[in-house]
Amino acid sequence: MADPTYKGEDYALDPAVEKGPLTNRRCTDLFCLLIFAAAVAFGVYIGIYAVENGDPASILAPMDSEGNMCGKSEGYKDYPYLYFSNINSPFPIPFGVCVSECPATAESPVNCVTTTNTPSCEFWSPQYATTNFLDRWCIPVYNELPESVKTNYDNLVGSIGLDDVQGYIRDIERCWKVYLIAIATCMVIVFLYNWFLRCFAEILTWIAIILVGCGIFGLGWLVKDYAEVNYPEGDTTQKWLNIGAYTIWVLNGVYALAICCMFYSIKISVKVLKTSATIIMHNMRMIIIPLV
Repeated sequence: MADPTYKGEDYALDPAVEKGPLTNRRCTDLFCLLIFAAAVAFGVYIGIYAVENGDPASILAPMDSEGNMCGKSEGYKDYPYLYFSNINSPFPIPFGVCVSECPATAESPVNCVTTTNTPSCEFWSPQYATTNFLDRWCIPVYNELPESVKTNYDNLVGSIGLDDVQGYIRDIERCWKVYLIAIATCMVIVFLYNWFLRCFAEILTWIAIILVGCGIFGLGWLVKDYAEVNYPEGDTTQKWLNIGAYTIWVLNGVYALAICCMFYSIKISVKVLKTSATIIMHNMRMIIIPLV
């Protein structure tokens, strides 16, 4: 790559001259390795200690308006779900209470732990049907809410209402098989794409370059054709559109000249691309890193 005379041709490695990382391997950062191992061991210890002595489930435990964790705090073990007693309020968070179960209908009784803002389980606002979301929250059934309540509920998180968010999450829950198929399909496409690059990188590169050039030329032709079809001869708009078309064709010529001037650089880039594809093909486990 540092040789100015290299034009992108195939390169044969001479092991007698360029040994690379394959010979005389030895550890040069032993002290750093020891520090890294100690850091990993300490992290593992902290994780084990946290799981054994803490309660990771409390991270997602819902809290009522007074900060008590539903299903976790003392006296709340039998009330694991969060319910909003006054859904008619534009700000229902201060009316959150822990309940023993989510009411399935507007007539279902509610067994709750009262708070300052909700001194009684006999709610003064319209009661509503709910669904159990993630086994933690009692989410209102939007279609069954009174019309007077829908506006407040719909705008809790701005232009995207909670009912929209709830719908998106429900779609994800119902379509998990589709997501798995999509993930598997992406991995197959990654494999095939890298295989094509490894075998046909140069062909694919030049096809892409030619298609870009054809696309720029086609854009100019479309602009000129649009001007001739939609505007009379001599019209000012037609003149400006024709100038735009000629400008696009000039840029296309500049693009072609740039490709000619960078011909060998493109060949070198193709070699680098093929090498990268080869590395990925020999280390396919890399494609699961983004997923993880």
